[in-house]
Amino acid sequence: MPELPEVEYARRLLARFLNHTHITKVTYPDADGLSRRFMNCTPTTFANSLVNRKILDIKRHGKYLWFEMMDQQPLTPIFHFGMSGGFRIKSAPDVTYSKEIKLVKMKAKNEIDGQCESFVYDDELDADLTWPPRFTRMRFLTSKGHDICYTDLRKFGRFHLVESKSPRSCLPLSKLGFDPYLEMPTYEDFINLIHSYRSASIELKGLLLDQTFCAGIGNWIADEILYQSQFHPRKRLNTLNDEQLKILHKNIDYVIRTAVDAGGSHKFPPEWLFHYRWTNKRTTEDYYKLTIKFDTVGGRTSAYVPQRQILSNDEQQQVDVRLAAREVKRNSKKKMKINDENDNESNDDENNETSIIVADAKVPTKKRSKRKMIKIDTETNELPSKKKLLLAPTVISNRPQRASYAYFRLIQDNCCSSFICLFLIVNSIAHQLLINLNSPVLSLNIKPGRYRSTDSKTGDQFPCNRPGCGGQFRLIRHISFVDCPGHDTFMAAMLNGAAVMDAALLIIAANEFCPQPQTSEHLAATNMMNLKSIAILQNKIDLVGQIKAEQQCEEILKFIQDTHAKNAPIIPISAQFNCNIDAVCDYIVRKIPIPIRDFTSKPKMTIIRSFDINKPGANVDDLKGGIVGGSISKGVLKMNQEIEIRPGLIFKDNTGELNCWPIKSKIISLYAEENQLSFAVPGGLIGVGTKIDPTLCRADGLVGRILGEVDTLPKIYIEITVKYLLLRRAFGVHNNSSREPPRISKLCQTEVLLINIGSLSTGGRVLSIKNDLAKIQLTKPVCAEINEKLALSRRINGHYRLIGWGEILTGKEVQLKMNM
Repeated sequence: MPELPEVEYARRLLARFLNHTHITKVTYPDADGLSRRFMNCTPTTFANSLVNRKILDIKRHGKYLWFEMMDQQPLTPIFHFGMSGGFRIKSAPDVTYSKEIKLVKMKAKNEIDGQCESFVYDDELDADLTWPPRFTRMRFLTSKGHDICYTDLRKFGRFHLVESKSPRSCLPLSKLGFDPYLEMPTYEDFINLIHSYRSASIELKGLLLDQTFCAGIGNWIADEILYQSQFHPRKRLNTLNDEQLKILHKNIDYVIRTAVDAGGSHKFPPEWLFHYRWTNKRTTEDYYKLTIKFDTVGGRTSAYVPQRQILSNDEQQQVDVRLAAREVKRNSKKKMKINDENDNESNDDENNETSIIVADAKVPTKKRSKRKMIKIDTETNELPSKKKLLLAPTVISNRPQRASYAYFRLIQDNCCSSFICLFLIVNSIAHQLLINLNSPVLSLNIKPGRYRSTDSKTGDQFPCNRPGCGGQFRLIRHISFVDCPGHDTFMAAMLNGAAVMDAALLIIAANEFCPQPQTSEHLAATNMMNLKSIAILQNKIDLVGQIKAEQQCEEILKFIQDTHAKNAPIIPISAQFNCNIDAVCDYIVRKIPIPIRDFTSKPKMTIIRSFDINKPGANVDDLKGGIVGGSISKGVLKMNQEIEIRPGLIFKDNTGELNCWPIKSKIISLYAEENQLSFAVPGGLIGVGTKIDPTLCRADGLVGRILGEVDTLPKIYIEITVKYLLLRRAFGVHNNSSREPPRISKLCQTEVLLINIGSLSTGGRVLSIKNDLAKIQLTKPVCAEINEKLALSRRINGHYRLIGWGEILTGKEVQLKMNM
């Protein structure tokens, strides 16, 4: 895939020939599969957005490139090259940079049999000899006579058309991280990004390849950065100290700038790994005489030099455990099957060793005897010291006590009696395993799983598939989950989702310290929304030892002891191995009460998503109305019911006064997942099909609105007076001098805050403050009831952080217009 240096070179080349020119014609020589490459438009609309428009400049962010136009049309075409895309210009100088990189790969291709990576093909180099080149997918003609072709051998390139003059604020660019060439952050800002990253335990190769963290870094550049930093690709992010983070920050900047400024692969420093990773010898013999090894990390083939990029013994052991766990997870997707034929084949083996399927994974004990089997004293059945294996916790408590852990010990009758097998088994898996293996249990403290979660398409009653059971599962409760991401950039989304919740599951990773900054912020949000039912899930217990898991359990208890969640149960789980999930289901059913719903009031639904389900280029007769999704807080919605959405369309009249035009429509469909409904009641997430113009629903355009019966919805406000309460400290803000979050200062007049009311996120300027009352002018009008709660967030270190909440007391209403 073209990486940042190649895309930057393409940008510079295009800027030399396209700046201040008009594109006069756009054609598509190869129409095969063309429409699939246009993500939110058709080939015709994309071409129309280019023709007869003057190009001001060529811009880039990460691996995306777009044309900045001089006119006022809010249409910006965006290109993503995919695996093999690029531009070629007739009569232009050779595209030296990208061509030399291809030549390096081509030379390696002639030397290597069965390569690990995708190199350029012979046809791609020969394409320069004819015009238009082979594999031309799009062709431009300009007012200055230039002939430009977009070529793509493998057809992975993608094209976007955004309705904005500032595409960086629109998808797909808005989800990208910083560009290390255009906006490399300072070390302090880089540390803040690292601390706020959603997964502190991610491998470094995966971190560098994550475009939401750092846009533009691809496979070979990531390998070069790690090689120059002397970090193993599988080294975890949370194992880096301050000095190592400085090295990583320095080498990201060094490698990117050197690669871009060099202008050609032969100009790269000769000690770079780049020159050797595609050679037959695969050694850096000119400088270090060290061997290059290859491994799949972050989904890509990674080159590294183990003599330079060293893992500690503990890190290497953790890597071995992770790789074994991934192998088990891959195998667990296959249907669990144990039969007598496999057992007989195991008994006939010359070494009399067995293969056992545990938790859907077939584990040959012969190949992995060091990991899976431990010698014991057959008379006392005691394990040797320092060789105990932590298994999944099997006891949960409704009080904040230390989680109980137990060992499961199974003896195989048909294998060597001087060995014992220890396996990670819990609840229903252990029950099924014991029945199939017919093995005696030396120490067992489990309860077979009574509860199982399924999708909504499953029937209300179905038989249990555990051998020898014969029981029936019956439907107990329907539950909808709202995923609230922990990354700090998604805190507004978390607060919006909290508006429709009845209970909360607070997930804490067992392999990280507690509390993480976002953990505190999420817990504060549950308090703000007055959620009484809270359970804490200690996840990833398969990655830690027993002592560390128990220590973190104590940290969790200390964290929640003075909060509203002090009585919440702590349930240790392993989501990857499906361990103790039945215990979570058990808690949800028995301990989270069904909320009391209001079915008699006029319906009110909070919209948290909206969609346009029409495909690009659809016929007018086939167009379908917009879809809105959310949760009903009261009342009942029915098919063919007349509905209204407020605030609806927002505009200013001739006097500059803000007005709202409610959107009125009719319900034509109701869905809960894939189940069609004739009516919908409060609770759960509902999809409502309407006759609304689908362009209004596109890209969550109606999020933050309220849906209900016509003329029954609350008033619309543009200014609100709130009674507020501030938190003591700003959770999620890192302080280099102390792990204690900084204190929150008082609100200031004219200060701009982020206000979350229901599912609406909008800016708000503080107009006046008196005691615990504040008058706030909103950027967007909101449909809300008096005494409705809201969240207050302040911009701290470049990110909005939750600082408090409040209640709406009064407000300045917005005039409703029934006719445009």
